[in-house]
Amino acid sequence: MNETKPPKRAPILLAGGGHAHLGVLADWIAKGPPSEGCVMVSRHPKTLYSGLVPGWISGDFTIGDATIALTPLAEKAGAEFVQGDIVGVDAEAKTVALADGSKIGFDLLALGTGGTGRAKDVFGPSDTPIFDIRPMESFVERYAKWRDENSEREDLTIAVIGGGAGGTELAFALRSGHGLAEQPRIHFVTGKAGVLPGFPTGVRQHVEQALTARGIEVIAADAEVSDGELVIGGEAAVQPDLIVTALGSGAPDWPRKAGLQTDAQGFVEVDAQHRSLSHPAIFAAGDISQRTDRDLPHSGVHAVFAGPVLADNLRATTQGTGSMRPYDARRRNLYLLSTGDKSAILTYGRFHAEGVWVWRLKRWIDMRWVNRFRKLAERV
Repeated sequence: MNETKPPKRAPILLAGGGHAHLGVLADWIAKGPPSEGCVMVSRHPKTLYSGLVPGWISGDFTIGDATIALTPLAEKAGAEFVQGDIVGVDAEAKTVALADGSKIGFDLLALGTGGTGRAKDVFGPSDTPIFDIRPMESFVERYAKWRDENSEREDLTIAVIGGGAGGTELAFALRSGHGLAEQPRIHFVTGKAGVLPGFPTGVRQHVEQALTARGIEVIAADAEVSDGELVIGGEAAVQPDLIVTALGSGAPDWPRKAGLQTDAQGFVEVDAQHRSLSHPAIFAAGDISQRTDRDLPHSGVHAVFAGPVLADNLRATTQGTGSMRPYDARRRNLYLLSTGDKSAILTYGRFHAEGVWVWRLKRWIDMRWVNRFRKLAERV
């Protein structure tokens, strides 16, 4: 942690090592940082690429395959890396507070710390362990330990709660049974909206059929924990050995406490340029932010594509050259959902396909993205 570093000020402070900030660092490596003395602060010296975590669960990838080291990447970008846990922001004094008591000042602040898990708020205490997919580093550590401790057990049951793309991939991946004595039973509790709400009907039907074909029980009902036990659709459920939740991102409490304009859930409200509506010296991208000009769901896809736009806008603001540009999200995005058995489902709008070739395409796209940053960090 950052216990010995004195308080300092940065012309640009990147708070968090999320996907959007990787795009900022790539821009600084290519073009040089907008000014001297920029800083990145993050709880972890490495970041996990979310697209590869389901493949790690199913044994298709190692955790190393999904990991990007932040320290050398920041150094190549001309920024100092500080390891620390952000616990607060003073928006008026322009300082960020870390858990060790130190503070870092800023002229411009970019928030990319990601969101928080929602399982504790939604379910409360449970007799069954509950692992929230967020934060991902914590999930990977906890699941790896649980898998090791239960590797010899048979007749395991896992409940996956949350019917979005993240929950769907988790259900497929956990069904693979990698590292366990046999494949666990999977209860995929999607909520009343069903599998992949918001996706075209044909896509949803195809994915639900693929889940059923792999022995995954799909339950289109809401879940809660009552008296420590899992209740599905208002009825007591057979208690699983593990509950994994993918309920979407929650917001940390410190942006609201900092006086930043937030929505009802506590996400930092930003404009099309990803600039705070209340504090023009603060930008935000990824799960911690909420666009107010359009409905933009929290998704790693948008964080990745917002990165270069954020880099341009930080540069324009710092150097006073040119106007900022908006992040114009595509109307349709390519989704590749691995099914845990070296196959995958491709969706693009209403079009969908499934097969080994889709899995190979996904592997190529994901590894190309990760390796891009590894190569940037190694560049002389």
